[in-house]
Amino acid sequence: AFELVRLPSNVVPMVAVVDVQLEPLDFMYRYWGTGHVDMKNEECTGKKVSELMPAERAEINYLENQLVFEKGQPKAFTHNRRTIDNSVPLAHLTLRLPLSDDGQVVDKIVSYSSFEKSALKWVD
Repeated sequence: AFELVRLPSNVVPMVAVVDVQLEPLDFMYRYWGTGHVDMKNEECTGKKVSELMPAERAEINYLENQLVFEKGQPKAFTHNRRTIDNSVPLAHLTLRLPLSDDGQVVDKIVSYSSFEKSALKWVD
């Protein structure tokens, strides 16, 4: 059982929840935390992952969610990002967890993201 309201208040802003849509497979944001809005300057509640811009971001998010859906197992992903103003390199860690109402088919995926100043050297 997963209840968003039971998570610590400092975690909730960086959580996203997608509903799995079948035929064709896609993922619709049910919940998009305010921390994501602040970091990405975009509200995605009610949007499909396939509709994200730029298209590269949509493809990465789609493939990550697809892997969690198909395997039915939690997965962690890391990416190199920059702040909105493109000034600070960030390490972006996302943990995606499968949820199932019937215990068989994954019908939701909950994600938690963490953004940290990256220790990596960036080449532009």
